[in-house]
Amino acid sequence: MTDVVTIPSKVKIDGKIYNVVSIDDYTFSGCKDITGIILPNSITKFGESAFADCEKLTHIEIPEGVTYINVGAFENCTSLTSVKLPSTVSSIGNYAFRGCKSLSSIELPSNVLNIGEGAFFRNEALVTIKIPASVTTIRDNAFTFCTAMTSIEVASDNQNYASVAGVLYNKDKSILVKCPAKLSGSFAVPSTVTTISSSAFDGCEGLTSVEIPSSVTTIMKYAFRNCTNLDITIDNSESNVTVQLDAFKECKSVTWKK
Repeated sequence: MTDVVTIPSKVKIDGKIYNVVSIDDYTFSGCKDITGIILPNSITKFGESAFADCEKLTHIEIPEGVTYINVGAFENCTSLTSVKLPSTVSSIGNYAFRGCKSLSSIELPSNVLNIGEGAFFRNEALVTIKIPASVTTIRDNAFTFCTAMTSIEVASDNQNYASVAGVLYNKDKSILVKCPAKLSGSFAVPSTVTTISSSAFDGCEGLTSVEIPSSVTTIMKYAFRNCTNLDITIDNSESNVTVQLDAFKECKSVTWKK
């Protein structure tokens, strides 16, 4: 299988004509020579990992009517530079675009409600992303190891999330959800924050110091993992803060002030 593949809108089998409305799990997975896929407007769904590991795939336009980008659908499509998502998409599945290291931009439609776990994990060319007002749930590691990311923006009328200086929080800013990997220098966690989410700062290698206020009572697993140049100062005692697995793994230092 090589070059550009065109999926027909109808097929004839044993003299009968059928509409092509779906693509099954793993249909094109591992087809390493495909550079493009043209989908007919009749397609409304595709299965898990349908296009995973298509290493030369550079672009795809998903037709209107598709509502769900399935689990691992484009995982490790390492040459994929652009994807056009239709306005009908309401959910992006777990690991849907994980490992798409050439994907430099993607526009989330205004109907998206859910962004799955690891959906854009290790999208190394993705510089920024805007969360539309419709989004209600962003799962763990959605943007972890997006090493070029400078900001995560949120529509001002989103009722569940907010962004301050490119850092992602829940709406009332009690949870720090994700810091973009390109943040560098010093950072002070706001005093509204009580919880620092899993992998919130994971891989922020440019950070040199973070101050955590006494308001923070929970630091979740891997929160500051792989921050190899980071000195952390916590305005509290260890007994007052729940620190989960490997929260400070590979950090330069952690200082408790009380």
